[in-house]
Amino acid sequence: QDIAWECAEALGIDLSRIVLIRSVGEWGLKVIGSLVEGFSFVVVGDVDVAPRHQRALAARSRAVDTTILTMHPWLTVSAPFSTTLSPLRGRKEAS
Repeated sequence: QDIAWECAEALGIDLSRIVLIRSVGEWGLKVIGSLVEGFSFVVVGDVDVAPRHQRALAARSRAVDTTILTMHPWLTVSAPFSTTLSPLRGRKEAS
C-alpha cells in the first residue's frame, strides 16, 4: 500500500523525521522491537507477529510511551481505530 506523503506533510507531519522500511524479511519481530525503542510512533504493515510477541511488544511500547499502529488487528491487544479523510482545503488542483 502506498502512503500519501503529500497529505501527511499537509497535515503537519515532519517527513524528515520518518523512517520507512519497505521489507523486514524474517527479521520483523526484531525490527519492530528496535523501532519501539527509538520512535514514539511505529506503523506495522504486513508482518507476521505471533500473539505472545504482540503482547510483549505492546507491553514494551507502553513502558516507553510508544504507539504501535497495525494494519491488521493484533488479537489480544488491539483497540479499533478508524478515520475518514476529507479533501484538503486550499490545495490547488493540477491543470
